[in-house]
Amino acid sequence: MIYTDNNLILMEDSLDNLYSFFLNNGNISSYYFEREKNKVREKKISEGILKDYDVSIDDKDNIFIVFQDKNYHLVLMVIEKENTKKIILTEEPIPEVFNLNIKILNNKPHIFYCVLLEDLKYRIIHHYYNGKDWTTNIVEDIKVNQILNPVKILKAKEGLKLIYYNKKKTEEIYCKNFSFKRWKWENSVKLTENPTIKLYLDSLIIGEDLHLVYCQYEENLVVKYERYNCNNNIIIKEIDMELSNRENIRWPILIYYEGSLWVVWVEYENIISRFSLDNGNTWSPIYLWQGIKNKDIVLYKYITNKKNRNLLNNSFGTIGNNINFVGFGTLDNAIEIPLKKKKSLSYRRL
Repeated sequence: MIYTDNNLILMEDSLDNLYSFFLNNGNISSYYFEREKNKVREKKISEGILKDYDVSIDDKDNIFIVFQDKNYHLVLMVIEKENTKKIILTEEPIPEVFNLNIKILNNKPHIFYCVLLEDLKYRIIHHYYNGKDWTTNIVEDIKVNQILNPVKILKAKEGLKLIYYNKKKTEEIYCKNFSFKRWKWENSVKLTENPTIKLYLDSLIIGEDLHLVYCQYEENLVVKYERYNCNNNIIIKEIDMELSNRENIRWPILIYYEGSLWVVWVEYENIISRFSLDNGNTWSPIYLWQGIKNKDIVLYKYITNKKNRNLLNNSFGTIGNNINFVGFGTLDNAIEIPLKKKKSLSYRRL
């Protein structure tokens, strides 16, 4: 079975030690795989968590965990080796938070979350520490079509980019920049331009290019890939294409691995993917990954502070002590499947 709603986070530190965080019955726990000693330790991190949490790590391997407790306060835990510090970030209870994310940028925490304002309307909030004080920004009030889709926070050259959905006339995907020079949010830029229903979201920045994947409803769900050039903060769309057949699809994700750009998704109970060797200009055939029928596959959020060429926000993988990622890399366990031709549309003359 493939599970995508599981709150599982994998994190690698600078020494290649691996942490696996999970939320169970309101408790955050972790498995710590210590590489040098080849040992595994389980540890309860915190209890009394409402629903959501997130984890990040700085350059010194200090771990940051943010969550909302059952008293509706936002809490930040900082773990420095054996020392743990807990900070209550809110002076009074706040509404339930959604899409809770923490990013460590220049070794400072940036926390993002959404709160419900009214039916189908949410507020995106940015809470950050500048080294002296905590500051709270209202990024934007957004409307949704039916459900609240994910948001993505990406590190850029001189700040960060927020990729998110908003419904004005139609629900589209937008990009908004936060400048570290001015410490303020700039105007949003609309990326997509079509009235169809959209679901899911993943994005990566590679060089000057912003890569985007999501699902679009065309008789069924289809994986859409788009690439934008972001040189000098001017966003120009370069590629807009469909990568999948129209099937029962979930959770397309982007992975940049060993110089190849992969798009991986769930199709029924299969892991499917395609890859590009030229930054998204052309794409391989569609591949189905074998050998997972009798295994439990989960969607991990992936975090690391290591400086390497591989980039990913998430990955599908096996669960347990022997974790293996699925859907990218060597094709030994993958078979090619056909890309079906689109049905042509006929119109009656009036």
